[in-house]
Amino acid sequence: PRRPQVRAAGARAAAERTRAGGRAVGRSAWTGARRGRGIAGLARVLTLLRWLACARQRFAAAMSSSSPPRLVQADLRMAAFCFEALHAHFDGRAPAAPAFPNWSCPLFVTWNTVGAGPSLRGCIGTFSAQPLHEGLREYALTSALRDQRFPPIARGEVRRLSCTVSLLTDFEDAPDCMAWEVGVHGITIAFRCPASGARRGATYLPEVAREQGWSKRQALASLVRKAGYHGHVDEQLLGSIQLTRYKSSVASASFDEAMALLQQQTQPPQRAALSAA
Repeated sequence: PRRPQVRAAGARAAAERTRAGGRAVGRSAWTGARRGRGIAGLARVLTLLRWLACARQRFAAAMSSSSPPRLVQADLRMAAFCFEALHAHFDGRAPAAPAFPNWSCPLFVTWNTVGAGPSLRGCIGTFSAQPLHEGLREYALTSALRDQRFPPIARGEVRRLSCTVSLLTDFEDAPDCMAWEVGVHGITIAFRCPASGARRGATYLPEVAREQGWSKRQALASLVRKAGYHGHVDEQLLGSIQLTRYKSSVASASFDEAMALLQQQTQPPQRAALSAA
């Protein structure tokens, strides 16, 4: 006579375990959704940090060989090749072969309008080591045509432009946010936004702070704003910044300088086409 009661009690216990499991799954799903919003914010800065780590590793790998180490040095031929890549894009042809070594390193390409003072027209690059022939061609076009801060450069503007190539070297994690030198180091920062808790990051090339006449603190405050935080930059925020410093080798050429150099490197038919562009 007791067996039905035992079976009923077992059924009730099983049902209770099922309900408890359902509640646990529900709580887990809610917690996961809540965490997902934080993870999405964190992903942006983690991507930047991965770039820096990859840049250091790839640069070291690219520069290590059985031969004596090479000094990565930007020169006018690289800036001239960026003009050639832009001309080739407008002409619908492949650019002429570059006349410089195909090293691999992180790089940036900057376009400025030449006039009373240089005016930024586009600047995009990568912290991942790139073969220079392919990388300069890609980022010459990306910075000229796809920098979302500016309208794309038009063919008629090219004569009024200068191009600067920056090859990035010597990446180091700094012990604090002030451990760098204006005009010597580029800086990349990562920090947690005081308002939202989201991770943020941004970078300035070595020449930026010098050209703007900034102190270290002014450069950091500007870089924090560039990263998307517009609140007060106090000592607590500065102390939370993770900073990576790096150096660069820079070469700049105006349109006329680039054309003169390209004419020396190309065959007569190509020289005529470039002069007429």
